[in-house]
Amino acid sequence: MNQKNTRSSKSTTDSQDTTTVSADEEILRKLTSQRVEFTQRLQAIKKDAGTGLNADSAEQVVELENADVLNELAREAEEELGKVNDAIARLKSGLYGVCVTCEEPIPKSRLSAYPAAVDCVGCADT
Repeated sequence: MNQKNTRSSKSTTDSQDTTTVSADEEILRKLTSQRVEFTQRLQAIKKDAGTGLNADSAEQVVELENADVLNELAREAEEELGKVNDAIARLKSGLYGVCVTCEEPIPKSRLSAYPAAVDCVGCADT
């Protein structure tokens, strides 16, 4: 009878391990997709920002304003890309989903909405 209980317990553990692996794979898929998206966005911004200025000074004013906007968009994309890369590193090291401030688990609903989250809701608000 003990052998039967041991087998049943082992089967449950194996099933949970498979579920965890599948959940981690899904998270990695989302984060990798976001990394591709931010990388492509950053490349497009840099391409747009790399064009020269028009000879017309009035047009240059508009182009310089656009350049400021592009620079801010690039900064934001780089920041988000860094967060995604950090989340992938935490996932691979086994630290993903743990708040870096209070070390409590980050709710799955928060991670689902923002996979690169490093703080639980309580710590993010402070």
